[in-house]
Amino acid sequence: MSFCGQCGSAVAEGNSFCGSCGSRMSGIQASTSSGAAAAPAPVPEKTFYQDPTVMVTNSRCIVAGQTYAMSGITSVRPFTEVPSKGGPILLMIVGAVFVMAGLAQSAAFGVLMGIGLIVASVLWLRSKKDIYHVVVHSSSGESRLIHSTDRAYITSIISALNEAIVFRS
Repeated sequence: MSFCGQCGSAVAEGNSFCGSCGSRMSGIQASTSSGAAAAPAPVPEKTFYQDPTVMVTNSRCIVAGQTYAMSGITSVRPFTEVPSKGGPILLMIVGAVFVMAGLAQSAAFGVLMGIGLIVASVLWLRSKKDIYHVVVHSSSGESRLIHSTDRAYITSIISALNEAIVFRS
């Protein structure tokens, strides 16, 4: 029995590739004094990013308690979800119609109602923020790991994941 130099998994004799991470086996194995194959010294875990919700190391990514093996992640990319602004814009148009109708009929109530609708629509429009996602690809498909309205936060996680992918190679 030999062990993968990349991930430390046991690999049956004669296999050219690790069944866990897919790394090519070098054919060189360490032996113990009894002649049995010894596991290679584990590669120390290097942390690339850590906060209370996310941790990215050379061997794993933990997001909100869910662990992903870095050996299974093939690529990472950002995705931006732009929320629909149709509702606030429609409310703004309705408010403008109320203001125009109120002015045309000298109705103060209509003008005040229209201004109120316009103010509400502007506040609603300002609350609509883009949502940024971390998307990872693996042999099992695409997954969105985490999302936030803070672009810099998502960018730093994506950078750490890319560093971890390059580090493990």
